[in-house]
Amino acid sequence: MDEHKSKKILYVWKGQYPWDVRVEKVCKSLINNGFEVLLLSRWLDEIKEFDIIDGINIKRIGFHNPRYKFTPIPYNSNWYKAIEKSIIDFKPDLILVREILLADQSGKLARKHKIPIIMDMAENYPAAMRAWKKYSKNIVSRLITHSFKIPDKVEKNTIKLMTAIITVCDEQNERLISQYQIKSENIEIVHNTPFKNWVMRENRTTNDKIIFGHHGSTTDDKKIINFIYAFINVQKSNPNLELHLAGYGESFDEIEELINKTNSNIFIKILGKYDHNELQQLINSFDYGVLPYQISDFNNTTIHNKIFDYFAFGKPVLVSEAKPISRLVKQENNGVVVECENINKIETGIIELLNKDYNVMSSNSVKAFEEKYNWEIDEKRLISFVNKYINR
Repeated sequence: MDEHKSKKILYVWKGQYPWDVRVEKVCKSLINNGFEVLLLSRWLDEIKEFDIIDGINIKRIGFHNPRYKFTPIPYNSNWYKAIEKSIIDFKPDLILVREILLADQSGKLARKHKIPIIMDMAENYPAAMRAWKKYSKNIVSRLITHSFKIPDKVEKNTIKLMTAIITVCDEQNERLISQYQIKSENIEIVHNTPFKNWVMRENRTTNDKIIFGHHGSTTDDKKIINFIYAFINVQKSNPNLELHLAGYGESFDEIEELINKTNSNIFIKILGKYDHNELQQLINSFDYGVLPYQISDFNNTTIHNKIFDYFAFGKPVLVSEAKPISRLVKQENNGVVVECENINKIETGIIELLNKDYNVMSSNSVKAFEEKYNWEIDEKRLISFVNKYINR
């Protein structure tokens, strides 16, 4: 990789670092393949403006400035100036920008300085915003996201500025090609998969409890309320079942209220926030993983990385009919696909999953991870795609 050692990549990230799992993996892979990386992240009270974490050079934008001035939104001139200063100082050969919120500033500056730019589009951001509670709380945010669909207009404008785009699933590619007439050769899928050497599986416990588990943010774009109702009903005739919920988000209070109201906290455990370092132990404690999310524009055009976590640890899964996750489970034969808008059908799906051969599904999950869905494979896609544009 000697020929790449002088190549520099500027990664623009709207959030705090540490920590974001995809930012970490992408930046580490670029560094390990000979690129020099500068990560721009948002300053949120960290001690240092410049930092190095695991070999990643970090510059925190807005250091010791009022936070509101550096809110990561389109057309924020403070971000524009900060990104341009980093371009002038760092002299990148390519810019990677995560999502659409800072893509306008990044894209315009990439054109101005004649630098190729790739958007790392890990999700359908406009659809996600419409699903989040915080954008429906008041009339202004509802008008912006729902009525006037400003995020969609931002996405359309920023995509025009991109040289290429990275996504996480076929369905997102199909949307972008159909909606924006992007050439298929300018889009690449890089799944949000775990490293092989990160996974340390433990043997399934032989106690009398069978544990269904869900981890990650509890947000309205990924509702699990219907599943909880169904699980409560199934548990009445299957007292050895438990549901463990790890994570926190805007829907947490609603979930907690439901569990307390139904006196289900004996068999539904709310584990709350967890550290990434605890994730292996957490998933090893599950017998089954669940992704019972509603069908929506958001869930139909992204793959939630927790499904690959469950694959990696050999967990059979229950998933909704959302297109990407249902496609994976049908292909790999490692769980059940359920219509999760219907509580009765979820109940039937839980029973069906319990009656299927656990060892076969578990083996199929591991095989899918080992052969298809691991970061070592996705890293090769990432590096190959970046090289198409950085070497021009």
